[in-house]
Amino acid sequence: MKSSQEQLRSRGYATPEEIRPYREKSQNALLELLNDKNAVARTAAASQLKIEPEVFPVLLQVLQEDDAEKICEILDTVGFMAFYHPKLSTPEHAEAVFAVMERYPNHKLLLWKAIQCLCAFPSQKTKRLLQEFTAQNNLLGEEAQSSLKRLPSER
Repeated sequence: MKSSQEQLRSRGYATPEEIRPYREKSQNALLELLNDKNAVARTAAASQLKIEPEVFPVLLQVLQEDDAEKICEILDTVGFMAFYHPKLSTPEHAEAVFAVMERYPNHKLLLWKAIQCLCAFPSQKTKRLLQEFTAQNNLLGEEAQSSLKRLPSER
């Protein structure tokens, strides 16, 4: 099933032409845009910030908000950054992901993204949680198995 342009835009897809006007914005303005209601604005800001580790605290703040749609989008970035910047892969940062999962136990998309994200946070707690999900005979269980395979040794 192909996504329509409208669906892609609601998920944050932005064309280079849409991103171009954001080049002139200050870093502080771009950081604020990471919390914007407009998914395209968030994508444009993230692309201009090049998602350096200094942005990570702002992303973690979004995980504490009550906007499941924003959290879903941010989880991808949190996992990516923690995976490729091991200094961000701390127990405290993992706890932020665990807290999201506890707050949204019935939100399947959010849980799926959180399970993916957890492969960047090697710990016994992460391993136990992923193993619990592998018992489920559904996409969450399959993703947990995949995340366990990608989970590096504890850092």
